[in-house]
Amino acid sequence: MLPDVPDLVPTTETETETETHEVKPERPPPIFPDDISNLVVWLDAAQGVREGRDFRWEDRSGAGNHATNVVTLYPTLGADAARGNLPYVHFGGLGEHLSLPSGFADFRRGLSLFLVVRLDVSPGTDRNAPFIDLSPAAGSVVDSIVFSRSGDGDDGLAFLPRKGSVFFPATPINSTVETGVWTLLSLVASGGEPGMVAGYSIYQGGTAVASDAPCYVPKVIERTSNYIGRSNRFIPGGPADAYFHGDLATLILFDRALPEEERRAVEMYLVGKWKLH
Repeated sequence: MLPDVPDLVPTTETETETETHEVKPERPPPIFPDDISNLVVWLDAAQGVREGRDFRWEDRSGAGNHATNVVTLYPTLGADAARGNLPYVHFGGLGEHLSLPSGFADFRRGLSLFLVVRLDVSPGTDRNAPFIDLSPAAGSVVDSIVFSRSGDGDDGLAFLPRKGSVFFPATPINSTVETGVWTLLSLVASGGEPGMVAGYSIYQGGTAVASDAPCYVPKVIERTSNYIGRSNRFIPGGPADAYFHGDLATLILFDRALPEEERRAVEMYLVGKWKLH
């Protein structure tokens, strides 16, 4: 006896073919700073801040570059009620600053720096006040790397990686950083052999305010006097430059130049995290 054979229904040209629909790729999840290689500092005021005389700001990069207080005056922790009580570290401009450990030696692959800041003083009164100052020796500007307010008495920005004691004679970036407003600042400097002329770009809120401006590639040397909010440039009696006066929500540093896609990813993360829409 033959086994049952199912009826076969022949197909015809008149049958409707199965419709196909384009499947759109899912949007990738947000990139966090530590998803990107060469992260050397990640300070986030929402995590790892210990207040008081022994103020400590934990580095989330995994590199151990925690920011600590070593003087009588120290920053304080605040919260912005307009942004869901998101925290920030306040620097009063009277000498409060933080120190970073020794290191930061090799920037032959460039560097990328991201800050979310709110300035508390009017233009011209925060002359040369550094956001960050990395130097091989205390009180010396030789072979240092500085990102600061402009020294021209305006509201500009200045990136000064020195070749010896000389920085490239470029005009500071005249970009208005409005007082009392949270601002995202991004800096990307290309790499190369130490001492050669490279380029850097500065972005404010993701928009370029300087593109491929000239600068020197920093010397490969261990930097042992590293500050947030204070300068290494001294005159008799103390620093020659103002102390930073304002609020800092985050500081992120990579020891390579991030390409545009990665830079934008970090900026998008920071805009979302700190409600900078």
